[in-house]
Amino acid sequence: MPSRRLTATLIDIGSGGCEGLDGVSFCLKFTGHSSWYGEYDLDVCGNHKIAAGLICLRDQSGFHWRGGVICGGGYFVAEEGPDSCDPFLLEFPALSLENSKCCDERQQLILTVTA
Repeated sequence: MPSRRLTATLIDIGSGGCEGLDGVSFCLKFTGHSSWYGEYDLDVCGNHKIAAGLICLRDQSGFHWRGGVICGGGYFVAEEGPDSCDPFLLEFPALSLENSKCCDERQQLILTVTA
């Protein structure tokens, strides 16, 4: 799994307010212990960093992917519960970026991860 390349994509499902982030895709690198991290290299919202990370956790109820996005001081963290820690296709529920200079808080983004 560490050699697999993952791509994170942000999708704006609102009617504006996060247009600069809609469709932004970038690579996630394996950082060890079922976790991945990546940053978008181009400026989208001033000089604010866009980054995403995910980790797969396992407990008595099964597997849980936790994914997060940071942009312009804003962030969200979401969970998805597939049947394994294989990140073949993950789509985290739509959430708002809280306290972000990049998006209106009423707008929501989906984080998808594909291998």
